Amino acid sequence: MAGDLIKAAWFGKQYDAPFYRDAQRVPTPVAVPCIYCEEPIQIEDDGILSSCLDALHRTCWIRMLVGSIAHQRHVCPCYLPEGEAQQHEPVGMSRRQAARLAADYYEGIID
Repeated sequence: MAGDLIKAAWFGKQYDAPFYRDAQRVPTPVAVPCIYCEEPIQIEDDGILSSCLDALHRTCWIRMLVGSIAHQRHVCPCYLPEGEAQQHEPVGMSRRQAARLAADYYEGIID
């Protein structure tokens, strides 16, 4: 039934964004793997639970929405020809580390 659908929810720190005003706060799903980076959610993490109850770190969620740092800078294969483009994810970084980098760039924390 449509009335029984679960809306997206958030855990951890609440940020000043429209999503947080409309979503429900839930307990942090400790030890549940993030569907993006596959690292387990820790008690100190911020993130969301999708309507399918999939857990995501907040930074992984941002990375999924806005793309890698190379994509945001328009230097990935989506924008440049082969040989000139950078890889989407920085070499040697885990998916979680690359997601943090992409989120920091998107939020203006780094240039």
